[in-house]
Amino acid sequence: MAEIPVVLLAAGHSERMGQAKQLLPWGDSTLIEHQIGSLLKTGQPLLVVLGSRSEQILPLVEKFHLDIVVNREWEQGMGSSITAGMNRVTDRYPGSMGVLIALVDQPLVPPDHYRMMLQAFQPETGSILASRSKTGLKGVPALFDAAYFRELAALDGAGGAKHVIRAHSNKVVYVDCDEMGEDLDTPEDYRRLHAIWTGKLNNWKTS
Repeated sequence: MAEIPVVLLAAGHSERMGQAKQLLPWGDSTLIEHQIGSLLKTGQPLLVVLGSRSEQILPLVEKFHLDIVVNREWEQGMGSSITAGMNRVTDRYPGSMGVLIALVDQPLVPPDHYRMMLQAFQPETGSILASRSKTGLKGVPALFDAAYFRELAALDGAGGAKHVIRAHSNKVVYVDCDEMGEDLDTPEDYRRLHAIWTGKLNNWKTS
């Protein structure tokens, strides 16, 4: 399989949650540790982009011996974190054929979904694989061909990966992820998604 670094975006301030999403309890650990554990199962290089509250989160992440990027401009929006991640990808992994972008607040996405995207990816075709939930949400996790690296690295502060997906809609292939693609923004989301995840825990541990 081609080298496809994974960029986990975990730099947000979690204003609607009222506390750091990254540090929310999830199983026997925290949300960010849970997501790192899932993404490490892809077997690909993993980069984690931190920002808000990075001094609190770093001790949890450093033990994994990952490539960690601290985005000092996180307040400008998700685009700045994608830029920070992409700059590290092109610096550390210059031969990469693509990049998989994932979010810390999508804890229901199982390792199998990431692996399926990586296996389905066809390098050097200009393709984009994006996730589609049963509620109609379209976007990340998304896998971009190397042809889009410059465009991803040039996103403005408020612009996320969806801007690149929309700009190249003729190149996008959607991978269904049912309710797994829902993200976690509010305390109500946290309680609901955690209940769903707990109900699926036995299946999850075998993924």
